[in-house]
Amino acid sequence: MERQLYNEDWIVSYQRSHMFCLPIHPTCLFAYWFVTDDWRRLCEEHWLCDWSNMPLAICVYDVTGVWFDGHNAPLIRQENIGDTSTTNWYIHNLVPGRHYIVDLAVDRQGELFSLLRSNMVPLPSRAEYGVQPSVTFAAPLSVSANKETATDLNVVNGQAVISGHPGLRYADQFDGYHLTR
Repeated sequence: MERQLYNEDWIVSYQRSHMFCLPIHPTCLFAYWFVTDDWRRLCEEHWLCDWSNMPLAICVYDVTGVWFDGHNAPLIRQENIGDTSTTNWYIHNLVPGRHYIVDLAVDRQGELFSLLRSNMVPLPSRAEYGVQPSVTFAAPLSVSANKETATDLNVVNGQAVISGHPGLRYADQFDGYHLTR
């Protein structure tokens, strides 16, 4: 019993078959799945085909703005899986800002039968993903040496102040991040 508690094998065993999707970036999803031996056996018996020869496909549905019931969203991509021992798949070239559901399906003469369905995954828009707004800093405020000749400056308590902007009275002491004096 103690040996089972500290089993460090990398073989992961789940109680049920499942599929899960994660957004990678605005145009890519990562899907992974696990199919139990019992589920594989049932599929083999139903289609009279060994699992290693099963015609599996990844089906991607765009469910943006749709209450998806399995049939009412457009199938936007179908990718055939050659190696049935594969347990994950990257799905590239998707439209940013849309919501997707991915199925692991059996493709029998053009008819798709869904084995597993993923969670709904919203892809971020390009702006949300990491395109930072461009921040430009203004040039440091230069106060003329002769404060009396400057037309847009007023002197308040010995400090130069731009008319209408009393918060800039410390401009000659500010280096962009903190006050220097």
